[in-house]
Amino acid sequence: MFSKTLSLASILALTISASAVTTTCYSDSGDLKSLGTSKYASTELCAKQCSDRGAPVAAVSGGNECWCGDEVPSEDSKVDEEKCNTKCNGWPQSTCGGDGFWEVLLPKAEGSDTKPAPSGVRAETFVA
Repeated sequence: MFSKTLSLASILALTISASAVTTTCYSDSGDLKSLGTSKYASTELCAKQCSDRGAPVAAVSGGNECWCGDEVPSEDSKVDEEKCNTKCNGWPQSTCGGDGFWEVLLPKAEGSDTKPAPSGVRAETFVA
């Protein structure tokens, strides 16, 4: 579960450039596991929580829930990005999935416009 108390400094320390990750919206979580909900939810906090657990794939859902795992959900469950339009509880400038939709975060190489790894391909590192 997320820590219930986070200082402003620790939240700000988790902030990363939006260009550091690519996101894709899915209608299914696949094999990702929920870490629970947090009123401080953000893509950056979730990425850090997953990275700290050794999980290369992070996802956010419902504006307040973090999910972690080793593989992205199946290609068949990809949906339009507009489905992942719920603002993050802890950082409303960003989106954190949607109601029943998972915004999967994957690292993006600096200066690269590459897409996330296809389903079944393991991501080896996660930028956090």
